[in-house]
Amino acid sequence: MLKPRLLMLYVSGFLVLVSVLVSACSDVNPSQEAQTVQLPVVTNTDNSQNAYPVEEGGYPAPGTPQGETDLPPVPAEAAFFAPPSEGIPTFAGKLAFQTERFGALQVAILDGATGEISQLNSEVSQSFEPDWSPDCTAVVYTTGPVSGEDFEVSIKALAGEARPLVTSSDTYDWAAAWSPIGDVIAYQNNRDALINICFTNLAGEDLGCMERGSFSNAMPAWSPDGTQLAFGSNREGNWELYVTDYPAFTSLTRLTTNNDIDFHPQFSPDGQTILFTSKRLGIYDLYLIKADGEGERPLTSDPADERDPVWVGDSQIAYTANIQDDWELYLVNADGSNVQRLTYARGADQWPAWCASK
Repeated sequence: MLKPRLLMLYVSGFLVLVSVLVSACSDVNPSQEAQTVQLPVVTNTDNSQNAYPVEEGGYPAPGTPQGETDLPPVPAEAAFFAPPSEGIPTFAGKLAFQTERFGALQVAILDGATGEISQLNSEVSQSFEPDWSPDCTAVVYTTGPVSGEDFEVSIKALAGEARPLVTSSDTYDWAAAWSPIGDVIAYQNNRDALINICFTNLAGEDLGCMERGSFSNAMPAWSPDGTQLAFGSNREGNWELYVTDYPAFTSLTRLTTNNDIDFHPQFSPDGQTILFTSKRLGIYDLYLIKADGEGERPLTSDPADERDPVWVGDSQIAYTANIQDDWELYLVNADGSNVQRLTYARGADQWPAWCASK
């Protein structure tokens, strides 16, 4: 059974999945190609309804892998939480991630050159879902009590104090994504008991939300130039991925079409490819697709539960995998080769966010 603080972790990553548990998707045509349709302009919302969008059945628990796997062999139990004698693999830049290694869920930073892990902050509550500023000097993240009474968005410079950014007392605010341009942060909330993507500047001033009807928009991800947003939406009955232009919101391109869940998109550094997670084969795997919706292909296809992918430079990808009921970070080449384990800790290590070192 999941611990209470670990369950709160899945609120962030799997809230976008809830309605699919009660939605039928038989009207989806698997052969449908990416299509462009009109998306309404941005608008502010003032509905203060505080219902938390949790439906009967809760959030899916992490799967336990069975059978063969392409992931690195799992060490013996005595050494499972200790890095190998040769150390962890090196990589360019650094990864912020959420971890239980310090007790309550907190944000930590893994230095790719040295393998050293440091704690970003020490919140009285828990902190999770980090994302970097474009210059790698600050991190935006979600914070909230272990009880799950509220979620808010905070920001912290590496050399400074944390400060609240979005603190709506009547809504949950979480899963922030910092624009590469640097002056806008997208996040998701539940102002009207459905999930939607909203925007704020660095002063915490409300810049409005994406307009939508009786459906949800979630998991915002910026293109490298900040002119596009990839996100998940259940507007057509099933959680699929879409891309829209920002800030005009004049069109919408549907990227994926299948009978299960697609979520957590991430643009490649050149903006040409989108990395995402899908449950279409019964367990969460990683996939790649071109930004125009063409050329979809799997990155992983083993029995492990793999989520939270992020690009590490141009040719590597970091992600979370669950092996023997333990969530750790892994690194893989963009062609699916050379899987390497990055973290070893009791408790979950998840939600990596990469930034080049400055």
